[in-house]
Amino acid sequence: MRKVRTFLSLLIVTFMITSCSDESDDAIIEIEYLGYSNFIIDNKTDFDLQIEFITSDEDGNELDDTKSVSSNSSTLILQDEMINGNPRPTNSLSEIRLFREINQVMTEVYTMSPIDDDSWVLTDRISNDGGLDTFEYTLTITNQDLN
Repeated sequence: MRKVRTFLSLLIVTFMITSCSDESDDAIIEIEYLGYSNFIIDNKTDFDLQIEFITSDEDGNELDDTKSVSSNSSTLILQDEMINGNPRPTNSLSEIRLFREINQVMTEVYTMSPIDDDSWVLTDRISNDGGLDTFEYTLTITNQDLN
């Protein structure tokens, strides 16, 4: 019985040594970080606005028409993430349309299609422990921007 235990112990140790050895120096551990961005509409107009946007190809071209923003206020329309970077507006959105009520009819008063990164301002950068910062992009809409 003692010989069998010794043999099994040696067999286990041999297996552990040979299976744990790395014969290649090509083994690389790659760490990827997830970066986040928040996209905000800042309504500096005299009107309450209904927001409709379509996400980018990367995010499935989904339509969201559930957001609104009151006059002289801001609202978060989308939070997005990206591996090893922070998404810019063009990474996350493909189109934004804004509507307001005119004579009891919702009327389109603003369109951005395609999305223009230069129209968005990086308004905040929130530090995250152990990862990438969260960027906050703001698109400001004024009365002059409306059709």
